[in-house]
Amino acid sequence: MLQQLDRSRAMPERGLSARVLAQRLRVDALQLAPALKALVGLDWVVEVAEDSPSEAPRFVLLADPATTSLVPLAQALMLPRASSLEPLWQGGALASLTLADLLAAGTPDAGPAPPPVAGAPD
Repeated sequence: MLQQLDRSRAMPERGLSARVLAQRLRVDALQLAPALKALVGLDWVVEVAEDSPSEAPRFVLLADPATTSLVPLAQALMLPRASSLEPLWQGGALASLTLADLLAAGTPDAGPAPPPVAGAPD
């Protein structure tokens, strides 16, 4: 999802609707809701309402991949900071990783963003 939102930053309309994200990721839109909610809660993503009420809102990546640490994402979705996990947080590489590292690791040959889905509001 973050890769798709990052790629959409280069497109004129910036951002993608939940429906388009779901189609591109080949999942149900309901499956994206918790992750989108977490990303909005972290202020990494914003939901932008369109001028027309008939158009679905777009989700736009606000976080700068080069400077955004992965720690808040890991704490929100994977590993809450707890005393039992402190050795991982203190000695692990997670604290030094950025969103750009995550995006690069997941897309060795990413290429351009896929074309828009026909008839789908972005």
